[in-house]
Amino acid sequence: MTDSAITADADLTIRAGTAEGHLSGSGCHLRFTATDLTPFVSSAPSADANVVRRVTTRLAEAGMSISVVEGGATILDIGDVQPSLIAQMFGFRNVRIRRPFRLLARYLKR
Repeated sequence: MTDSAITADADLTIRAGTAEGHLSGSGCHLRFTATDLTPFVSSAPSADANVVRRVTTRLAEAGMSISVVEGGATILDIGDVQPSLIAQMFGFRNVRIRRPFRLLARYLKR
């Protein structure tokens, strides 16, 4: 992992329909927290894997990381993180999937 080129202070509420999430943190690590990720995944525009790879690579190059937390459990980390084996199997170098079944369930509900 690299030294962060960017530091941030975040305290942002993000809404998708009636669902609410919170982006927070200070320094090079931010955290997106929501009780249910389904509305956020459903409202996101479709993106191919190359777009996701570019975003995660740019975050890692800047020394930034974001943890995605649903209902108190960290689902994944993106950016400047040690990648998980399952993420590497899908071609993602800057993603750590911590709860693969939970993440898959959110994607399939989409």
